[in-house]
Amino acid sequence: DIDRAFNELNSSISKSLLGKRQKFEIACSRLSSLSPKKILSRGYSITFVGDRLLNSALDIKKNDQLRTLLSDGEIWSSVIDKRENDNE
Repeated sequence: DIDRAFNELNSSISKSLLGKRQKFEIACSRLSSLSPKKILSRGYSITFVGDRLLNSALDIKKNDQLRTLLSDGEIWSSVIDKRENDNE
């Protein structure tokens, strides 16, 4: 009787751990896909004006110096001109 209860408890714990491990692996995969390096590897870039993250064309002006992070390095550039979208 005790052996059967022990085996059932052991089986229940194993099933619970397996389910939690699967959920953990899914969460890790989702988190990994959101990492900045993964996002950059999909063709996106991150651009800074000085030490500020560039979010909008409104945040820059002609001749500002930009630093852009890519998946395989960085580039520095200077703003020649800008065009803002009329539709927001």
